[in-house]
Amino acid sequence: MLTQIDTKILPSVYAEQLLKPIKYGENAVFFWIPGSGMTTIVQSVFNSKSILTENLSGLTKSIQVIGLWGHISEDKTSSSLLHYPQLEKIINTALKLGKELICILGRIDDFPEQERLHLLKQLTRLNAINPRRVHIQFHSTDKPWFEQQLVLHPELITLVNHMEIVPLASNETLNRYIKEMASKYSFSLDQTHFHEVVNTYGGLVQLTKEHLRSHGRNELIEIKVRANWQNLPASYRLEIENKLFRNSNKTHSSAYRDLESFGFWNIQAFSKYRSALNLDPLSLLKPILTQYEQALWEYLDINSEQLINKETLASIIRPNNTENLSLWAQDQFVSRFRKKLLRSGIDPNRLETLKGKGYVWHKN
Repeated sequence: MLTQIDTKILPSVYAEQLLKPIKYGENAVFFWIPGSGMTTIVQSVFNSKSILTENLSGLTKSIQVIGLWGHISEDKTSSSLLHYPQLEKIINTALKLGKELICILGRIDDFPEQERLHLLKQLTRLNAINPRRVHIQFHSTDKPWFEQQLVLHPELITLVNHMEIVPLASNETLNRYIKEMASKYSFSLDQTHFHEVVNTYGGLVQLTKEHLRSHGRNELIEIKVRANWQNLPASYRLEIENKLFRNSNKTHSSAYRDLESFGFWNIQAFSKYRSALNLDPLSLLKPILTQYEQALWEYLDINSEQLINKETLASIIRPNNTENLSLWAQDQFVSRFRKKLLRSGIDPNRLETLKGKGYVWHKN
């Protein structure tokens, strides 16, 4: 649950960086480290009239923001997120009213590769409607993948008038965030513990918040650390392993330089919780499953690669009262289950949605 601390402190610091391209009518791509609060920060910046006015002055009144966030897509497809004909109509209508359109795309790093690529190509088409007044912002945690796509698909270059890394929160901003979050969760921090939190989690606000919320319960923090680790690009994980776990002094790779720009090397979370990175995902998943989620997991394990229709799913979710279980309730159950898979380091896309039919669980 978001608080004013989440939506006020960090967004105000990042606002200038995120809004600067808009002043110059540029498309922009921003890269974030997983766990740094990307979604909350971006949404808070663009939802705040005071932040927009402070940074964009009179331009604020003419801006219309369209948010395309991948976490609202149940099946991780471009079609479920981007309804192109309808969106094109919305854009043309807004242009006739004299609006400047900002299309923000984010949270698609766990989409299948072809779906991600299709979304980016569709955004270049939206930009082409009126390049002077339709602007794209793409927010991603997978810089290596995007750079590879730029080489393979040169038409995507129209998205990168402006491209940069967003560093982790630090200094007074981070200090204030930690102190106010500690107060919110009634967690008394002495000076030693305060510096420990800063040095361990730095600007990884998801881990900072979990530490303070759970009053330092390692088993809960380990789940978050594991999820962050799984969300890192493979080249970043390799670089972290080389530096932190193998004492390698190689510092010339692009992955190393990226992590340095993020400010990642200033934190100790992954070295502190190194053992959690090597845990069997099942050992992280099972303690956080409800009774019926556990039943679903066991069913999936036995019946992989087989269709699980809605009736079967209903009998697992609510074995004694399937008739009163709506399709919406089933979808919400599956959505929560997928989120727990991700938190434990298990690819949630292994539970594939077959529209109008049900689901299939893939072993690998």
